[in-house]
Amino acid sequence: DLHEAIATNQGPVAEPICAEVYLKGYKLKDRVIRPAKVMVQMPDGTVNAENAAGTEENGNA
Repeated sequence: DLHEAIATNQGPVAEPICAEVYLKGYKLKDRVIRPAKVMVQMPDGTVNAENAAGTEENGNA
């Protein structure tokens, strides 16, 4: 594993993203020496609802 999620929060994103890196990870060739410790931002549902409303207004539903 390249990343270790040590915290999460929700926000206006379409898919989970790495929002903040707390500790940088290291690789040596193909081997992970230390995974990065990160905060992951999870979707809160507002982006999908806004996109669906936008396509309905344009008649592309």
